[in-house]
Amino acid sequence: MKKINNLISTFRLENSLKNILIFFPLIFSNRELLLNDILKLTLGVLIFTIITSICYVTNDYTDRFKDKINKLKFLKKVLNKKSVIFLNFFLLFFIIYLYKFSDLFNFYLILYLLFFYLYNFICKKIFLLYILFLISFYIIRIFYGAEMLQIVISRIYLNHFIFSSN
Repeated sequence: MKKINNLISTFRLENSLKNILIFFPLIFSNRELLLNDILKLTLGVLIFTIITSICYVTNDYTDRFKDKINKLKFLKKVLNKKSVIFLNFFLLFFIIYLYKFSDLFNFYLILYLLFFYLYNFICKKIFLLYILFLISFYIIRIFYGAEMLQIVISRIYLNHFIFSSN
């Protein structure tokens, strides 16, 4: 049981709840709820959970020295460099696999990863810019779900979501 708790803690699976945002376009559209759409979005949530978990591990590794001084993060389990590199190569091959063999791939997966690496290595050090990046991670999840189902997100909905998420 302890190993499972360590795994959940290391990969921050408790943060996967954010990935439910992928369902928002279906929930808030006038579209009929079809089992096929629900299954497709569920797989999308699983894909985003894998991606975001590896991103969390990568972020924890790059922040490991800074987090040692933070009493709230001091006990956080951080993987070693080889493991983090392996996971990022796995992520690369996972994305390539999705691109080649799955209809679950779309532009927003690449955008999320691009934003994550920009955020992790550059933008989280810039005061207001890091907030914009954090908000964009939520928005990208919504657009990923919308793109999977060919649903158009209106500016009104997007503005509502952005300004109510603060």
